Order: sequence, then structure tokens, then C-alpha cells
Amino acid sequence: KKINGIETIKNQQSVYWIISSILYASYNSICLIPILISLKEYLKTKRDAILVSVTTFIIMIILSLTIFLLLNSQVDKISKIEIPIVYIASTLGSFVKHVYGICILIAIFTTAVSSGYSFLKNNANSYKKYIKLALIICIISIPVSGFSFSSLISILYPVFGYLGILQIFFLLTA
Repeated sequence: KKINGIETIKNQQSVYWIISSILYASYNSICLIPILISLKEYLKTKRDAILVSVTTFIIMIILSLTIFLLLNSQVDKISKIEIPIVYIASTLGSFVKHVYGICILIAIFTTAVSSGYSFLKNNANSYKKYIKLALIICIISIPVSGFSFSSLISILYPVFGYLGILQIFFLLTA
């Protein structure tokens, strides 16, 4: 089938979307690397690591294409919406909207918990330091919760994206 709205992407004169893609990918590496470090104790052989990597890659490609096609099918309606995929889910009915909302909450909580746990596990060498860092994370989260989703994205993604690029550079040169 013809992908609706693909001309919009082709006709963009700017390279901003390339920079945004790189920053988004490197931002995700900041969250991903501590989690991967924590997983090393569960992957005993190189074969296990390859199997998990290939399986994850295939799942991520399928999910990414699905989300892209959903967003692309509604590109004219979602350009000014903060979380466009929620809007699209709401067009499919109230039940789908609520189920998807619950899925997003679960994704947010599991990401936050796993990232926080990985950070604490990799940076706290004693129980006392673990508790201290956990308290700092909780205290910092209070003022951050007051920001809107789009504000957080516009501030945090670029900052952590550039930090992620730096992290990837150091990993590749180490």
C-alpha cells in the first residue's frame, strides 16, 4: 500500500530530523547501557548474547515500523499533539485508549525502575550509598514531575542526547 504522507518526509529541506534521530538514539543509549551492564551476569555465553540481541533487534524493528506506520497514517491530525500515539489509540475506541494508557504507564514505570536500579547498582558500592543515591533520585523527581511531557522532551532529549553521543564515543575508543 502507498504510505500516506511520505511526501512530507521526502520534501523536508532541513537536516533537523537527522540530528534529532541521532540525539534520540544516543539518548536511549544512556538508559540502555546501565541496564545492559546489569544483564551481563545473566548472559553466560556469547551465543546467548547474540540470540538475545537478534531477537531484540527483530522485535524493535517490528514495533518501530508499526509505530511509524500508525503515526504516518495520521500525520495531518497529530502534528500539534503532545503524545500522538495516545490520540491514535483514542480514535480506535475508549477501551483501546484506556488499555494503551495503562501500557504507557507500565512502560514508564518499568523504564524508571530498571534505569534507577541499574544506576544504583552500578554506582553504589555500599548499602548506605545506595540509600543516599535513591533518596537523591526521589527528591530530584519531585520538581521534575511538574514539567509537561513536551517540556521534558525539549530539554532532556537534547541534553542527554549529546551526553549519549559522548558516552558512545568513549565506549568506541576505550
